Amino acid sequence: MRKDPRFVTRDQVLLEVAGRNDLRLTWMSDISKGGLFVRSNDDVPLRAAVTVYIRTPDGDLSLDAEVVHAIPGVGVGLQLINLTPERREAIHAYVEGLAERLDGGADQQAGPAHRPEDVVRAMQVFLRGFEAEDLYGAVGAEPTASDVDLTKRLKSLGKLFESSPDALPPAMVARAHHARSLLRRVSALLKDPSRRLDYDLQHGHVYAERRIALAGGARAVENIRERWHRTFPERVRQAEKNAADAIRAINRLDLEGALTAGEAALEDDPFNLELREVIREWQHRADQRQVPLRKGSRRSA
Repeated sequence: MRKDPRFVTRDQVLLEVAGRNDLRLTWMSDISKGGLFVRSNDDVPLRAAVTVYIRTPDGDLSLDAEVVHAIPGVGVGLQLINLTPERREAIHAYVEGLAERLDGGADQQAGPAHRPEDVVRAMQVFLRGFEAEDLYGAVGAEPTASDVDLTKRLKSLGKLFESSPDALPPAMVARAHHARSLLRRVSALLKDPSRRLDYDLQHGHVYAERRIALAGGARAVENIRERWHRTFPERVRQAEKNAADAIRAINRLDLEGALTAGEAALEDDPFNLELREVIREWQHRADQRQVPLRKGSRRSA
């Protein structure tokens, strides 16, 4: 919990880092009575001593500060230090006046705002996930998320990306625009059940048993199976070969061989309800006869 409320602002400040002989004119992204975040492309080390010059309606204000966190290429978070009573009163008046400007004169404090570094970090995670074709990782959701939960997450991320666009450093403006554009594309895909299913199957998010349980009937499962067949025709042909091997094995009364071949077929045709039922029957017979399964045999997920 922050001790002092923080307000988003776009006021300019002069920044002087100890040991450097230049002053940098930059933009202040947000400020409270105890600290501020300043946009900077410079590499400013943690714990560096900094002097901040702010122009206020009551005159120029010189403040000592220390770098408490830094995001390379984005900016630095500064903690105000060595505040005399006069300076403390001056910064108090400045922040209170800023709050009034942001509220349009209303007698209330501004609500919490997303920090620019949080927005940048979320965008970086999103872009990395998108480039890796991991859309769920990009938006911070599980592949098994319900449509309702996924929609909530996408909406929340959209609001984050749209927050404080003017507070972003120049180097991130173009990437932020790109991230917002890509998020709209990702949202359109993941909110469409048909397109989301295609994406899931193509990227290994099969969860066959779960999808079958939630499908609501054999016809719905058959629709998913048809989509699988269009996506993986070669795997389906291999499944047919393994299924034929299973039938030949059962005709030879080779229950173990039939189960092994049947399970291999189910791996490549996971939404085949008829095959699943046959394998369950064979497994039941094997359990009754206590037929040991070959090492490495496994159930299809």
